[in-house]
Amino acid sequence: FETIDFAKLPGMELKAFPGINAVTHDAAGNIWIGYNGGGLLKYIPKERKVVSLGINDGLPTNFISGLAFDKNNRLWLNTFKGLSCYVVSENKFVNFKKEDGLIDDYFSDYCIYYDSSRNELWTGANSALMVFNPDELLKLNLQVFPVYTDEITINGRRYTDTLLDNIQL
Repeated sequence: FETIDFAKLPGMELKAFPGINAVTHDAAGNIWIGYNGGGLLKYIPKERKVVSLGINDGLPTNFISGLAFDKNNRLWLNTFKGLSCYVVSENKFVNFKKEDGLIDDYFSDYCIYYDSSRNELWTGANSALMVFNPDELLKLNLQVFPVYTDEITINGRRYTDTLLDNIQL
């Protein structure tokens, strides 16, 4: 057996690693580990390097219960606060909750499967089993909506906008 003690690898000495809940690998041979409170860890065996990702990187929580890659090398994560997609090529998380159409926010049942022949992701939430096309779900979340500002306060001074003119500072 080979044992990998992540706490002894460079840069990881001060990190805590609670129980492992999920393990998978990507096409490049990297190992991805989901922790019960420790976030997501990417282990690059060729370099003996570790990359740690968590709430500060965009995860909704550090409690991960399932991992699966789709055909586009995106990592889908079951978490205790919804479903998350880590877009590896962009180094960013896209998170989904009930407000986005999911049946539940609590994915604790260690149940996730990607069917590459049908491009379907199956995942078990606390109350139901869901199946969806990951490309379609991401399209819904990546829509850009306009943002309008009609008032702003800077250093205690209030600036407002009317329909007739724009905010001027």
